[in-house]
Amino acid sequence: MPLLSLALFLVACDDGEDGDATPSPTQDATIPTDNGVAPDVAPVEPDATPIEPDAAPVEPDAAPGPVAVCSEPSFVTCEDQMILEMALQPDPAPGRISNDASDSQQGVWLSEIDATAGGAFANPPHAFVYGRFTDEGMEKVDIDDEAALESMDWDIAFRRYMIRLNGGESGPACVSAWRADRGAAFEDQGIPADDAYQMDQHYTPECVFVDDGSGLETSPRTALSSYYSYEGCVKMTERVYVLRLASGRLLKLQVLGYYTLDVQAQCQTTGQTPMPSGSGNMTVKWAFLN
Repeated sequence: MPLLSLALFLVACDDGEDGDATPSPTQDATIPTDNGVAPDVAPVEPDATPIEPDAAPVEPDAAPGPVAVCSEPSFVTCEDQMILEMALQPDPAPGRISNDASDSQQGVWLSEIDATAGGAFANPPHAFVYGRFTDEGMEKVDIDDEAALESMDWDIAFRRYMIRLNGGESGPACVSAWRADRGAAFEDQGIPADDAYQMDQHYTPECVFVDDGSGLETSPRTALSSYYSYEGCVKMTERVYVLRLASGRLLKLQVLGYYTLDVQAQCQTTGQTPMPSGSGNMTVKWAFLN
């Protein structure tokens, strides 16, 4: 090779101290860092697509609420017999329902019901007084006896010493009751451990009337008929019940008086009442359990 060509070849191959030539693929590249020391390996690059969190956090399960027992009205058997034999009326009763919150127990209501029906049970001029249980107390439902046989709007009905629930042979809903043992305290009553709820049953399958055994005229057997006994006057047995509404809500209930409470106290101790006795002015204590 001529000397000039050899010199040019050597210049082209020499990087020199200030050369800008790109290192060959066989050279180790130096990865700069903040402190000027090259790490042993190249840093791991993050994934191109980050992992997104769930769109919404998982909330803890809410406390289960009441489960409806029924939502459609059922057929009431022996309806014609009830209308005739129990003197059901075609007009709503004028009787009122009033409520007072208990001063001593939170969530407990004292409801007063004018169940006088305008006279004796044998020939009452007025219908039952119908009510429903709400968080604001017992509310009157303005409905007559015959319409009530097809309505799920009411829970409980009062006339004289008779208390009906809207279920079984008294109404088209499925309101039922469980009875606590004799002597059980209202304050201690919780949700029953079993499911032994009963509906009103005051007719046989052949539509023969069944009374409650109290001896009072035309007194039908209902789920709450054991709230009283008749011993010269209508005495309270102080039974505590748990009612299950069509909505699935439960409440405890105790009938405190068939007369005004001062007269009821006299009946309880002496078996007698003054005249007039104020019969049919009922007082009921109750509270929701769920």
